[in-house]
Amino acid sequence: MSRPNANSIGDANEVGKITNEEEALEAVKGDGLALRYVPKKLKIKELCLTAVRQNSKALKYVPKELRDEISLLDTLEELGKYVIVDKDDSEI
Repeated sequence: MSRPNANSIGDANEVGKITNEEEALEAVKGDGLALRYVPKKLKIKELCLTAVRQNSKALKYVPKELRDEISLLDTLEELGKYVIVDKDDSEI
């Protein structure tokens, strides 16, 4: 298990500190749990997946509407199984 990056947590937990996607990405790359300090409007799928990849416990800070998808993607990556889906959602 990776050790939390104290600098990213310290920087992130200041109210209003994370104001854009770049700052949010930097914070969660250092410590996935920093996702708790990211404003909801910046919590897009890619950012949340990065946070969960860094620390699976960050899943609890993923917005509910993304949680199942992020959990599934993270699990599939861990298992090394990928399903390619085309535009009409049928497996290729």
